[in-house]
Amino acid sequence: LREVLHSCFAGASARGVMAVDKHDLLVLGGDFNFRLALPPGADLDVLRGTLAKGWPQSSASVDGGCVGDGVVAGTCPDMRPFAAYDELAGERASNRDVADVLREFGLTEGPVRFPATYRLLHGSTAYDAERAPAWCDRILHSRLGAVRRRYCAMGGLAQSDHR
Repeated sequence: LREVLHSCFAGASARGVMAVDKHDLLVLGGDFNFRLALPPGADLDVLRGTLAKGWPQSSASVDGGCVGDGVVAGTCPDMRPFAAYDELAGERASNRDVADVLREFGLTEGPVRFPATYRLLHGSTAYDAERAPAWCDRILHSRLGAVRRRYCAMGGLAQSDHR
């Protein structure tokens, strides 16, 4: 993450680009490959089953099966027990470098109130048994006062192993 941000803004003034701290708002989204730093022996079948309950049963809805913050319909299991192990924001995550980068660039994320976005089976709301579910796909932004209308996973987009 630090490498991406530095490469975007290194030598910014020479290229006519403002330094990162001079922008009003910075939005960074993508597949950052953040995983769950689960303890050894964690029961992944229980994890997968709990998370799968958070996806809509039908993807035919107008909102693309959106699940998360700012979405009126649907319910999602409580993600807080899993969030503690999230490499990006979890207090039990072993990668403290990520927290340092977030502070350095003043980045934050909306509340994660949706099931893990990776690795689902194509065309299904079931998780791949060969991988631990994770929140790989994230949107980070600066400015704590920024108003997010919605921060959700797209459960209706079943063509990929990401949502």
